[in-house]
Amino acid sequence: MSNIKELVANFDYRQRERLFQNLSWEERREVLQSFSNKPKKVTTDKIAIRIFEKMESIQNFHAPISRKVNRRSAIEWINRKLQIAKNEIAYFFGFLTANKTEQLVNNYLKIAKVVFSDTAMPISAAQLRKILTADCVIASENRVNLISILEKHGYPPILCNCKFEDLKIFSNLALEKITFQNCHFEWSHFSDAFLKEVTFDHCTLFNTSFLNAKIETCNFYNCNFQEVAFTGAKIESSNFSLCAINGSSFEDASIIFTAFLNTSLPATHFLQAFINHSYFISCNLKDAVFFGTLPSFILDKKSKQTAIVTRPTNAILVDPEIRGVAATKAYMKLEQIAGTIPLQVMMRAQKKALNKVNREIEKALTEIDCSLADKVPIPQQLIDYIIKKSKQNSESSKILKKVKKIASEVDSFFLSGGEDVPPALYGQKCEESTDWGKDYYRSILELGIIHQAFAKGIPLMAVCRGFQMANIYFGAQLLQDIKGQNGIQRFDLICSHHKGIYHSAFKSSLLSAVYHHQAVLENKGPTQHLEKSVIYRHTIKASELQYAGATPMILLQFHPEFYKATTAHNIKRELIDQLLQNLMSKNNELFWKILADSAKAYRIKKIVLSSLRKKASNETNKQKV
Repeated sequence: MSNIKELVANFDYRQRERLFQNLSWEERREVLQSFSNKPKKVTTDKIAIRIFEKMESIQNFHAPISRKVNRRSAIEWINRKLQIAKNEIAYFFGFLTANKTEQLVNNYLKIAKVVFSDTAMPISAAQLRKILTADCVIASENRVNLISILEKHGYPPILCNCKFEDLKIFSNLALEKITFQNCHFEWSHFSDAFLKEVTFDHCTLFNTSFLNAKIETCNFYNCNFQEVAFTGAKIESSNFSLCAINGSSFEDASIIFTAFLNTSLPATHFLQAFINHSYFISCNLKDAVFFGTLPSFILDKKSKQTAIVTRPTNAILVDPEIRGVAATKAYMKLEQIAGTIPLQVMMRAQKKALNKVNREIEKALTEIDCSLADKVPIPQQLIDYIIKKSKQNSESSKILKKVKKIASEVDSFFLSGGEDVPPALYGQKCEESTDWGKDYYRSILELGIIHQAFAKGIPLMAVCRGFQMANIYFGAQLLQDIKGQNGIQRFDLICSHHKGIYHSAFKSSLLSAVYHHQAVLENKGPTQHLEKSVIYRHTIKASELQYAGATPMILLQFHPEFYKATTAHNIKRELIDQLLQNLMSKNNELFWKILADSAKAYRIKKIVLSSLRKKASNETNKQKV
């Protein structure tokens, strides 16, 4: 019995969740008894043997990277409440459900039992938001200490069983000696916050941002991370213990004197992270991507053996603080249909860099010869200009260097929709209807990706804005405002005998979702390398490289990711998702399979070339000897 308790206690969050799903109710009762002090009921050795067998199989289990359904509408809330009621009823009649058993075992695994007096009960999420708003913390420019706010209102520095959704109340706060116990964070922000001696105990953090946060001597114990961004964070003298860190990012983070213990990190990456005296102990690093930072960590033997990438990778640009419908759906499709490991890369500039990037690009655009645009498109001239004059374009050059680093390791790229494209990139003045966000950082990042993908033959899938960026890179111009591009449209290839990469997807007419107000007109299309594949009412809806081979560019002015990818956060969005699922063609899934095949082919090519280079290097060394 003690062995069962010990093994379960060493499972990370998702391994334990998976275990209870696989156990029968009798086996769950046996596990629960191993944690409790109650008299043991008579059980058979067969039950114990089955439990140990299932535990052994779970030790190498990796949960799916993305959530099968990523929604938070009222319908989902009702489903959760019904599940809780079902668990309680089953428990009342002596049957342990997986969720109820996990809840009870989690209670036994708490680091410490917290006892509250009648006069100092912990604050609720609603009360916390109310007092922070009342004290003008959200609008404050100065960092306010949360513990002083709690003391002022008579609350202890502990938040239990709280649910925080779509909240920025922790941004720019000082959180010292605060404990979050069994709390749920979804689309919540700790951006620019200062966390010191903070404990996250048995918490779930979904799509949570620690952008530029300072994290000192903090403990994350038995937490479930899903798509969490530590981008630009400084993490020092902290611990991640028994955590599942899925699809998260430590991009540009500083990780100093920090330990990861019994933690799994699938689809988590460390792009350009600074590592100093930090450890992986008994961790599962399968499908974590380090971009060359792994040697900077101190690893035990077990962790080192698991540090392998088992399938093709994909870099997808995201903004961790804005819930984009298309990017969230695409993330699910990249893992569930394309079978890649999606790596979330920040699409926004850090605060100090943004203005400098804008100034550099504005100056560069004045020095580029736009009269040559018919021969060499403005975006290509711009990339060459930044590379040649890297010293005077230091911030823009950093973007291209980051892209080059990404391109050296990933097997494919994905560019999603978003705001309008800057008109200066295709030689036009900005019209009243165009809103490009006054941010050149994302555009240079995307143009750098297209440049690397084309130069190195890396598969690229780009939809909506991504489609437009790829087309202007090859010389297209945009119509800055077009009406009637919302809803479902029917598409066919230009000619029935077309044998390009889209042939399988367009064996019959394709119904897909569109949502854009800018477009590439048929007579303003790309001037080089791309060919038109689908035309709809004089606008280009799909294009591809003229000689794609095994490494294509899948360029679509419609949204195949909207098919069967539920990411609703309200009833209206839930109904729209269901409507799109019913109206869109099943063949929308084939675009992801085209990407999957090309990413696999590119990965195999890289492995073969690497092996040949290594062999050639060994032969050269032998000859020298």
